[in-house]
Amino acid sequence: MSPRKTPFRVEGGRTNDSAAAQVVPPLVPAFPLFHWSPTTRRNQIMHYGMRISMRSVDGLWRPPYTCWATDPNMAWQLSGAIHPEVPQWDLWETWSDVPSGAEALVDCRRDNGEYYVKEYRIYERIWKRNLWFVGTR
Repeated sequence: MSPRKTPFRVEGGRTNDSAAAQVVPPLVPAFPLFHWSPTTRRNQIMHYGMRISMRSVDGLWRPPYTCWATDPNMAWQLSGAIHPEVPQWDLWETWSDVPSGAEALVDCRRDNGEYYVKEYRIYERIWKRNLWFVGTR
């Protein structure tokens, strides 16, 4: 099966745009994206999909996006690792060609100075038909 090709718009990362453009070219094969959410939200996600502006895990704010990463470990570092008070988490997957665009946050590796996309912020709802429940931790 050949990889799907999709235009993936990168809307200015937190560092400079030229670094983001080097990491994510304008036309790339679709790739999987992962997101961890508390298990208590599973029924809601299975019913409505992944919605933006839902209250954060700590209940302090409503982000206008959902955070995704290209591998489960990086996604864990963005959510579950910083909230040890939540006992169980669900891993969800979608593909990069599902949203119409995303903001890529670029970071630099300390060991070799290489740029990489740390996080993708998606500012639209991901419908349940485009989500796959991977497992629970």
